[in-house]
Amino acid sequence: MKYIFNIILIYMMMIVIVQNVSASQTETDHASWWIKTYGVLDPKHPLIPRVHEIFRKVNAAADKQSKHFPKLVILKSAGKHNALCLPDGSILLTQKALTACYANKNMSEGDSKMAFIIAHELAHLSNGDFWQPPDKLPHESTSIDNHTYPPSMKDLFHHLEDDHIKEFHADDFAIIYMTMAGYDPGVIVQTKEKNFFQEWIVHCEANSSQKSDTHPPPDQRSEMIVMRINDIINSMKAFEIGTRLYQLGKYKDSLVFLEFFCEKFPSREVYNNIGLIYYQLGMKELAACDPETAYRFKLSTFIDPETRAENMRNPLSQKNKAQYRHMNKRNGCRTDLFHQAIGYLIKACEKDPFYVPAFVNYSSALIMSGQCSKAVGILRDDALKLDKHSPDALNNFAVALYLIGPDPYINVDMFRDTSIILKNVIKSNPDFADAYFNLGRIQDERNRYAASREAWENFLALEPSGVYANAVNSLNINRKNAKTYKNIPFDDTIPVKFGEIDQTTLKQLKGFEKYVLKIGAVYCELYSYNGIKALALDDVIEVVETPLKKKLKVETLQSVYGDPLITFNSLSGNKTLLFQKFAVDIRDGIVNRVVHFESKKFGFPNG
Repeated sequence: MKYIFNIILIYMMMIVIVQNVSASQTETDHASWWIKTYGVLDPKHPLIPRVHEIFRKVNAAADKQSKHFPKLVILKSAGKHNALCLPDGSILLTQKALTACYANKNMSEGDSKMAFIIAHELAHLSNGDFWQPPDKLPHESTSIDNHTYPPSMKDLFHHLEDDHIKEFHADDFAIIYMTMAGYDPGVIVQTKEKNFFQEWIVHCEANSSQKSDTHPPPDQRSEMIVMRINDIINSMKAFEIGTRLYQLGKYKDSLVFLEFFCEKFPSREVYNNIGLIYYQLGMKELAACDPETAYRFKLSTFIDPETRAENMRNPLSQKNKAQYRHMNKRNGCRTDLFHQAIGYLIKACEKDPFYVPAFVNYSSALIMSGQCSKAVGILRDDALKLDKHSPDALNNFAVALYLIGPDPYINVDMFRDTSIILKNVIKSNPDFADAYFNLGRIQDERNRYAASREAWENFLALEPSGVYANAVNSLNINRKNAKTYKNIPFDDTIPVKFGEIDQTTLKQLKGFEKYVLKIGAVYCELYSYNGIKALALDDVIEVVETPLKKKLKVETLQSVYGDPLITFNSLSGNKTLLFQKFAVDIRDGIVNRVVHFESKKFGFPNG
C-alpha cells in the first residue's frame, strides 16, 4: 500500500512540474513559430551569405557560453522587432535590420554594423536576456559577466534601471567581440552625421507605434561604448609591455601583463601569446632537466605583436638509442607547462579558426608533450588547409610525422617523407633555418653523416649562435658563409639611464607622462614623452624605447651592426629584429624604433 502511495505521489509531482514548465515556456520561445508566422528571407538575397559569415566569425570570437548552440535565422519581418534572441538559442534578424546596416552601400561599414548587432544579441543569449512577450513576467538574467569596468561606467550604472543595464552589458560585450572578430568599432560611434544607434532608430523604429523603452537613449549608448573603447585603449599598454618583454626573454613578467590585458580583451592574439609564454617556460624547464630532448628538433613558433584592439585607436645525445624516442619521455621532467600552453592555444584557435599562428604554436606544444599524432592532424586539417605553403606549419608537420614512425605493425617509416617535406621547404624558403636544423637532425639519427653535416653547415650559416647552434657545436661543423653578429650597442644617445630611479633619473624623466600599473606583486611604471618610452619594473628602469628621427633602411642597419639574433615577424609584415644589445622595430623596410636594454638582465626566446 505504501509503495502504491509513493507511486501516486511521484506521478502527481511530475504533473505539477510539467505544468510549471509549460507555463514558463511559450511557442514564441522557438524560432519555428517566428518562421511560420513571418517567413524566412529569400535564400537568394545577396546579403545572406555575407551575414552568415559575419555571424560565424563573431560567434567564434565571442566564445560565450550559452545553453544552446547559437544559430542565425533571417526573417522577412518580425512584427515590430528587427533583432532578438530566443531561449532555444536562435538569433533572429530581419530584412529591415540588413537594410539598416547596409543603407549607405559601404559594405565594409555595413559588415561592422552587422557584427555589432550580432554580437549584441549573442551577449543577450549568453546572459539569458531573451525576448519576452508583453504579457509575460520580467525575466531574470542567468548571469552577467563581471567585467572590470572603469569608474566612469560604474558610476553611471548606479543610476540606471535593470533593463537599461542589461542593454549596456550587451553593448559592452558587442563592441569588444566585434573588434576581436576583426571589424571596425569606430563605425558604431563615429559616423558623419549620426551614431549607429540613431541610424538604427531611423531605419527600424521611426514608423513603429509601440517603441520599446527598454533601451537607453542612443547618445547614452554611444557614450558608454566610447568609455569602454577608451578603457581598452588605455589597457593596451599592458599588451605592448607584455609583448616587448616576451621578445626580450622575460617570460614571467610578460605573462603578468598579458594575463591582465586578457581580462579586458580576451582575443585570439592574447591567448596565442599567453600560450606561447607557457610553451617557452616549459622549454626552459625541460632544457634544464633534459637538454637533449629540449633541443632535439627546432619547432616553429609565432608571437603576435599586434592586437586587434589596435582598431579601437583609429576611431579613438646517443643517436641510435634516441632515434625513435618520443618527445614525452623525459626522465621525470615536468610537462604541466606544455599542457597549460595547450589550453590557451586551443582557445586562440577557437577564437579564429583562420588564425594560422595559433595552430602552429598549438602543434609545437602538442609535439613537446608527446602528442605527435594529434599535432599531425591539427597541422594537416587546419594550418595547412589555410596555408599549404606555410614554412612554419610544414616544418612542424615534418617533425611530428617523423616522430610518429616507424610503426612495427604496418612497417611504415616516415624518414623519407619527412626528408622530402623539409627539402621542399628549404627549396621554397632558402633562409628558413629551422628546416635545415631538423633535416640535419633526422639525417644524423639515420647515420647519414655527410648529408647531415651539409644541412647543419647551412643551418649554422644562417644561425651561428644560440641554443640550437650550441647543440651542434660539438660536431665541429664548418661555418661556411656564416652571418655576422656584433656585440655592440646602437649608436644613439639613451635619454634615460638604466637602473634604480634616483634623482638623476627623475631629472631625465621631467615632463614625461607617467602611467602606473600594479598587477599582483608586479609594480610597473611607463614614462612617455614625444615618442620616447621608459619602462620601469619595481622602480628599476629596464627598457628604453626611442623613435628614430633619421631614415635608416634595414640593409644599412645590418651593414653596420651585423645580422639579428632573432627576427619576430607579424601578420601585417612588420618586424622586430633582436640584436645582442638592442632591438629595432621595422615598418616598410625602415627602422621605426630602437629598443635599448641591458642584455645581461634578459634572456632570449628559444628560437
